[in-house]
Amino acid sequence: MPKAVICYHHSQIIAKVTEILSIERRDYTSIESLLEDVKSLATDIYRSSNLALADGRSMENRLKAYKKAIEGLGFERKKVNNNLGNAK
Repeated sequence: MPKAVICYHHSQIIAKVTEILSIERRDYTSIESLLEDVKSLATDIYRSSNLALADGRSMENRLKAYKKAIEGLGFERKKVNNNLGNAK
C-alpha cells in the first residue's frame, strides 16, 4: 500500500463533509432531492472512513511485524529521554 493511501481516504472524507457543509437549500427543488444527496455523501463518508480504518490497521500490523523481525535479529529498542524541546 502506498504511504499516501490513508491520507487519500481522509482527504476524500474532508471533501465530502465540505460538500455537505456548502449545500444551499435554494439549490434544490425539493427536500427529497436534498435528502438523497446528503444520504449519498454520508454513504461515501462512511465507506471512506472504513477504508481509512482498515488501511490504518494494516499499517499497524506491518509495523508490528517489522518490529518483531528487527528484534528477532537481536536489536533492542531503547527509549531515549530527549529534552531538546526544553533547551534554554
